[in-house]
Amino acid sequence: MSNNVFEKIEHQGDAIDKIATKLEGISIQDLYALAKRTWDYKDYEMAQKYYNHISLLNPLDWEAPFYA
Repeated sequence: MSNNVFEKIEHQGDAIDKIATKLEGISIQDLYALAKRTWDYKDYEMAQKYYNHISLLNPLDWEAPFYA
């Protein structure tokens, strides 16, 4: 069972790396603007996704996880 847990953790790390690679070159400020815009349009699920992406790119930022 413990091997299964480590495999899941490794898979999760790979998934995060793939997302971070796709987001390279995207400005965090642009993502904040998109998140705010989608929140204003009451598309909360998409806004949460933007805030989660910001958290991946800048894990020490408190604001994105707070809003997500």
